[in-house]
Amino acid sequence: MKSPTDPITPDEWLLRRVHASSFKQPLGSGLQHGSFVPRGKKSNCPDDTGISLYRAECLPGAECILAGIADEAKRRQNGVVRVRVSALYELGLEVVIEHDDPDDPTAGIPGHVVIPQLTGPAYEDATKKPRLKVVIERLSEIAGQPENVLIIPAGP
Repeated sequence: MKSPTDPITPDEWLLRRVHASSFKQPLGSGLQHGSFVPRGKKSNCPDDTGISLYRAECLPGAECILAGIADEAKRRQNGVVRVRVSALYELGLEVVIEHDDPDDPTAGIPGHVVIPQLTGPAYEDATKKPRLKVVIERLSEIAGQPENVLIIPAGP
């Protein structure tokens, strides 16, 4: 396993927790186009530094990123998808190691990274939103491919 402080490489897989409502029906047949939309200022946990993902090589398994959800019923409403770092780079995105935020319920899960271009404020900016929508749509298509869906939620 890699250390969370090791440099990020283009061949790495990043994992993202995705709510069941972001999956197309039937579950596991792809993702809705908004699956990577950052949470804005109206959220109780806005994505101010970028959307969160986790480095697969820093974890013993994909289910680890669901462990931060204490409520079993809510945990079952989430799945896990993956995307390769190189795919993000091709879309003009960066991946930045982010240290744990003690207020984050997933704090303590190793390998936390963010995509700094995909923040709530950037998405709410009318001049940036059109380009970000295209990027988010493409990310959802990549992560929604059957080989990239690692955990299918039990249901909504």
